[in-house]
Order: sequence, then structure tokens, then C-alpha cells
Amino acid sequence: MASNNKDPIDINDAIESIKVKPVEVKRGCLFIILCGVLFMSGFFAVGTYVLSTYESTFFANGIQATATVQSIKQKQVKKEYSERNGKSSRNKKHTIEYISVVALTFEDQSGNQVKTRQKDGKTTLLEVGDTVEIIYDPEDPKDIRFFKRKKSIGIMKNLFNIFFSIFGFTGVLILFMLKK
Repeated sequence: MASNNKDPIDINDAIESIKVKPVEVKRGCLFIILCGVLFMSGFFAVGTYVLSTYESTFFANGIQATATVQSIKQKQVKKEYSERNGKSSRNKKHTIEYISVVALTFEDQSGNQVKTRQKDGKTTLLEVGDTVEIIYDPEDPKDIRFFKRKKSIGIMKNLFNIFFSIFGFTGVLILFMLKK
């Protein structure tokens, strides 16, 4: 029984079709790129929408309080990533970063003293004994946000608008391409 050792895609046929129909090949490549942009912008639009809605709800339902910084510790965070080394094997590498974890105490609306911890990025401007405005969840007072993070909701909503606009524009372009 004779077997056909022909590749599924013959490179000579592919080159010939590029020479014969270069416009169609360019449109096909553009279509693939636009589909990628559509997918990524849709993914980021949904992500920013969900996150901004969650944070908006938290800040709308949360209660503002003044907390006192009790301690600040640097927490070591190990981030792993893979790197290809020219072969098909992967080498695991890692970096070590430090983030500030701030221990806070505040009084909730019932008068109870609440102790909690909050991450404050790689470096913090806070010092032990400082007071800071926070928002806490009345159902779970240990779940807090620094009041300064309220500004990030507007940024997330703007990012949603940008990604959704890209998504819509790309979708319209794809529809026009499909009609032709």
C-alpha cells in the first residue's frame, strides 16, 4: 500500500496563491489580525467593566473610617516565569519583589476595634502612627480599601470605554470585510 507523504500544506501552492491573489491574502491576514484585536479588546472590556462595577459597589456600600497604622512589614513575593532557550525546553526563572503590608486598626460603626492588614504597593509613604482614610465593608469590617483607591474606579471606567470602543470599531470593520 503506497502512502502519500505530501505535506498537508504544500509551500509551493501557498507561494503560488500569494502571487496570483495578493489582495485576498492581505485581506485574509488583516481579517485574522482584526479578529485578534476584537477578541482581546472584548476580553479587556469585560474585565475592566466587572472590576470597576465590583469596586464601585464596594465604595458605594462601604463605610468610611479613619484607621491608624500599627506596623508596616515588607512581604517577599516570588514571581515565576518561563523562558525559552532556543530549544523546545523551558527554564524556570523567578524574580523576588517586596510589597508593603500595612497593619491597621480602626473603630467600626458599632464601636468595635478592628485589626486588619492591607497591601500598599511596593513602597508606602505611610509610617507607624499615621492615620489614613479607609472604606470598609459593614458585613466584613476586615475587608477594606484605602480611600485613595476610589480614584482608580474612574480610570477603570475610562479603560472600559476605550476597550469597548475598540471592540465596536473592530467589529464593524470585520462586518464590512465579510460583506465584500
